[in-house]
Amino acid sequence: MQDNTRNVLGDTLRPPESIELERQLIADAIFNPDTQPELVSLLTPDMFSSVELRNIWSTIARMFNNGEHIDLISVKQKVGRVFVQEVIARNIQPGGSVSTMQHAALLRDASARRRMYNAALKMLDASMNPSLSEDDIIGFADTEVKSIQGDAASNDDISLIESINRVSEELHEQTELVKEGRAIKAPSGIPAIDRYTRGGFAPGELVILAARPSVGKTSLMLHMAKTAAESGRKPMIFSLEMTDKQLTKKLLYSTNYVSPDTISPIKGVDWRSFETAAGKISDLGITINYKSRTLQQITSRIILNVIRGRCDIVFIDYLTLIKTLDKLEKRFAIGQITRDLKQIALQYGIPIVLLAQLNRDSAKDGRPPQLFDLRDSGDIEQDSDIVLMLEDAGIKNRINLWLRKNRDGAKELCVALETNDTKTYFREIGTDEEPQSNFITP
Repeated sequence: MQDNTRNVLGDTLRPPESIELERQLIADAIFNPDTQPELVSLLTPDMFSSVELRNIWSTIARMFNNGEHIDLISVKQKVGRVFVQEVIARNIQPGGSVSTMQHAALLRDASARRRMYNAALKMLDASMNPSLSEDDIIGFADTEVKSIQGDAASNDDISLIESINRVSEELHEQTELVKEGRAIKAPSGIPAIDRYTRGGFAPGELVILAARPSVGKTSLMLHMAKTAAESGRKPMIFSLEMTDKQLTKKLLYSTNYVSPDTISPIKGVDWRSFETAAGKISDLGITINYKSRTLQQITSRIILNVIRGRCDIVFIDYLTLIKTLDKLEKRFAIGQITRDLKQIALQYGIPIVLLAQLNRDSAKDGRPPQLFDLRDSGDIEQDSDIVLMLEDAGIKNRINLWLRKNRDGAKELCVALETNDTKTYFREIGTDEEPQSNFITP
């Protein structure tokens, strides 16, 4: 069935032909020197469908980049008989500068269509492969979509007036949200952080929440996810350290209706309190995934759930447990992970909160954590929009939350948080309007 489908596609739907256009562009480039800078920047060898023409264009581009003079004789000397057969013997006549740019645009268009055609065949193959899981298929499809885009995204120019119109549309949409009483950003659950970030976490942002082990970053993540859900968001949590049941227990404890002692099978389960606590969180619309382990699995599942309307904010616990398919050194792997997650956040318009570990230096030196304490890679700081760091305050049921990076506002804020015995409930100390200066220092 798979081969038959391929045959039908091959017989009825053929990829765009552009051989003559490719030959024309090579002639244009040689005989119109003024167009060479733009052509070399606009056209890449893989846009040429013929191997021979691809090699000719590679030669021309290399000569241009090396500052060599490009004319009929010099190109012929470097390429030889192929150039004579493909261009000279066909008596291709060069066009003017305007038509040359039109030819370049047409070739880019034909190249994109060929990439789409080939990607469609590959995705068709993947859809018929019984050994591939849903995550594999979605991840494969996302990769092929990126291949269709090629370098088009980097060359897409937007005029200032168009950008102004887009800003205007965004402001109108956000105004309507405010009128409806809905938050523009996903609130963090910490009033001071929301003030300094102008409302919380915005679509497209990569937020880092870092701490040493056992300080409470997973519990604070759950507090943030719960707050986002209460504001109407659809949080998705990827847990690479805990199961869904472990996370759910933490959410139950956060209600303060139950504790590890009151739902202990050994000491006895207080079912009435359990039902009350469950009722408080059951309608939150939080999705938990604890089986995805690789970067591709996580990004595939994010894409799938965003497309299905099941997710508009993501939490991942935590960075260094994510595996990459490439055998990269740890610091390079971390850079790939943060770059890809940032790209997903931008492309699909969602905030992603990524948990990370701090090194031991700040605790050992008895000082608050700084950006350079982020473990293993400087890419974490570079790719992030917001960096939050937790610190044990040295007082029972008290932790400090530091805002160390805030791309869209002020930073260097310390918020003292009071928590319960299970570190699952958080309350900012001080008022939202007038925070106590000894706890919150801008």
